[in-house]
Amino acid sequence: MPPGALAERIGKPAWTLLRDHRVLVDLSIPSSYPCGGWEGDGCPREVIHEPTVRHPEHPYLAICGHDSLGCESLRFSAADLARVGTSVGTLARMVATLYGVKDAAPRPMGDFPGVHELGVESGGRALAFSATPQLRSARLFLRGVRGATSLIIPTRAGVPLDLLERHAPGERVELRVLADEILIRDGRIVRARPLSPEMTAARVVIDEHGERPLDEAAYSTLREELDRLDLFVDLTAPIDADHVAARTREVDGSFRDSEITRLQAEALLELARHHRPVRAGRLRTLIDGGIRDKVRHVERMRQAVDVKLGHRRWKFINAIAGDVPEAKTFVFAPVSGAKYALVLNRTTPL
Repeated sequence: MPPGALAERIGKPAWTLLRDHRVLVDLSIPSSYPCGGWEGDGCPREVIHEPTVRHPEHPYLAICGHDSLGCESLRFSAADLARVGTSVGTLARMVATLYGVKDAAPRPMGDFPGVHELGVESGGRALAFSATPQLRSARLFLRGVRGATSLIIPTRAGVPLDLLERHAPGERVELRVLADEILIRDGRIVRARPLSPEMTAARVVIDEHGERPLDEAAYSTLREELDRLDLFVDLTAPIDADHVAARTREVDGSFRDSEITRLQAEALLELARHHRPVRAGRLRTLIDGGIRDKVRHVERMRQAVDVKLGHRRWKFINAIAGDVPEAKTFVFAPVSGAKYALVLNRTTPL
């Protein structure tokens, strides 16, 4: 990720501390550059080092990889192509120290690539760390571990909700989220009091009135009054680990039940929170989920949950064409009087 984008995302204090501790390190100049920019879609351009007298400050040239397309070559400086990455080993050592492991010396677990064994905390619970819990090796680790163990992960982003619920705090094998349990105090990264299971399980609803917590009584009432809604999506009651049910009122007043993927449901939530047009290629849910054709992903979601009212006019999600297909933007803008409810857990990554 470009340094400026990451610094803006995590905040300057965290950026400075992680750089000082060598958790965030500079990466080498990449060999390719996406045609749509770092967060966009499109075929990659090949990056070559070609300094010239005419462009002394921009010695890198990004060339289109398809002769038939003939996209214009782009000139970059080293700063333009700068990226930073995470030193997983260094981060694992920091996590072990934060969790009180004496003489911390984390070691990779050979059978589970990406998972580091940290040691044992004071209560006798084994600690492990994975920077990418959505990968197969971390899932296998969670499934195969026998004793009381905590697998610490950096963030909920991209982690399936069923995994978080199955390994909630207090379970024999639990997932603990680093972002919930640390804070920056007096220029240092320190442990904070973790969220209680009750807090992490609380529901939130997004509707025409905004976003607010949803207690059990209000949730029960909402479920009893679904016929008043034009759109209802509930991520807290999934069909299975990867799919969510949606209920849509058609133009004639009848209801249509559909099924969308969890990523599509999370993309819908992200659009609903933006309140402005946003490119599909900039939806963080789809970026973290590794979706290549993000425009098609949003279009399929819209076809499943929305209702077309006329030429290029939909009840909830409208699209604005760009100069190229990948520049297409979407905006969640319900028509006047439309009622909807999008329900999520606080553990839902967004």
